[in-house]
Amino acid sequence: MARAVAILAALASLAAVVIEPEPPVDALASVMCSECKRCTVGERAAVAHVAISRATWAASWWGSGLVEVLRWPGQFAAPAPACRWELPPRADGLPWSPGFVAWHRERLAAIHFEADQILAGEVANPTPGATHFHTVALGQVWPWLIEIPPPHHTAPGAWFHRFYLDKSLRRQ
Repeated sequence: MARAVAILAALASLAAVVIEPEPPVDALASVMCSECKRCTVGERAAVAHVAISRATWAASWWGSGLVEVLRWPGQFAAPAPACRWELPPRADGLPWSPGFVAWHRERLAAIHFEADQILAGEVANPTPGATHFHTVALGQVWPWLIEIPPPHHTAPGAWFHRFYLDKSLRRQ
């Protein structure tokens, strides 16, 4: 009897734990960092807008809602250790240089600010309607998708990713 009471008390304490959902801005900034931390602001915006496009289309296999789309397995890069405020230890055991730590933190703060602006609707989509992307190094891997070129003001070859629209999702 005492054991049953202890188990019920433990279950009641677990039920009291509230798991806070991940704020969309944090999830979006995490993906922007993991996918393209060293890319241009415009390219990071394009990656973010792919996620927003997927959430807008709400295809069941992409999840429902922005955070679920961002965290759906196999769709976007998982949160990278190199995208945390505190850097992981270096492989050689040496400390990170103060200059690199400062650059890293400035970049993370900038990416979070960019994610906030994108979600507020203050940043235009540089690749309208894109629902897919991959690195340029892969070549053309999705011939059934429509490639969306980078904006005209972007220097040729300046972006590290290619962006696509699924033909089946194209609005008539």
